[in-house]
Amino acid sequence: MTARWLIIDGYSLLHHDPAFAGIGPRGMAAAREQLITRLSSAGRTLAERITVVFDGGGFIGQRLPQAPAPVEVLFSTSSETADTIIERLAHSATRADELLVITSDRAERVTVDAAGAQSMGCTDFLHELALAENTLRRSASGLMQRGPKPTLGDFFPKP
Repeated sequence: MTARWLIIDGYSLLHHDPAFAGIGPRGMAAAREQLITRLSSAGRTLAERITVVFDGGGFIGQRLPQAPAPVEVLFSTSSETADTIIERLAHSATRADELLVITSDRAERVTVDAAGAQSMGCTDFLHELALAENTLRRSASGLMQRGPKPTLGDFFPKP
């Protein structure tokens, strides 16, 4: 998966993630936060820039905490949908070929593909995200298992 900019249909991704299966409307705020945290952790291994777009009718006017870089979070207004924002971003992108849209909405995928962007289904993306997280875990584990840092005395022969 190579893209400079990921645009993610947030609720489409949440609804395809088995970790959030059966979550009701009351749990959606926590699910959004967990998704954003997860994307932030794997961020730079996925893309230089990540934008997650949610349908936001009920969230207009709510001030949300700023997501950690490189994740940008957008909510649609009551007069538009997340799909509309995603399609507008894809059509206005300077380099659509560097853009990857994550959604399982078939019509939306066709629209962004027509704009010159790439698209990927949510299930495939969740697999890619898991691979990126595993790679990061292994890297962190390898760093932690290394021995103590060498000192200056380690570079001189022992008598």
